[in-house]
Amino acid sequence: MNSLKPKKEMVSVRIPEDMNGKLEQHVSGLGVSKNAFILMLIAQTLGSDQQSTLPRTG
Repeated sequence: MNSLKPKKEMVSVRIPEDMNGKLEQHVSGLGVSKNAFILMLIAQTLGSDQQSTLPRTG
């Protein structure tokens, strides 16, 4: 059976520990994962509507 989910590629991003801590605090207040937040930023920056492919949390 063919899946309709878009293909995804794993990408690793290294950020400073203090920035990671601030990111964790920020996204916890929004109720999303760090991954979902970063995908939203990329989608906004590239001007694409990728909201339907974002991972959902909680």
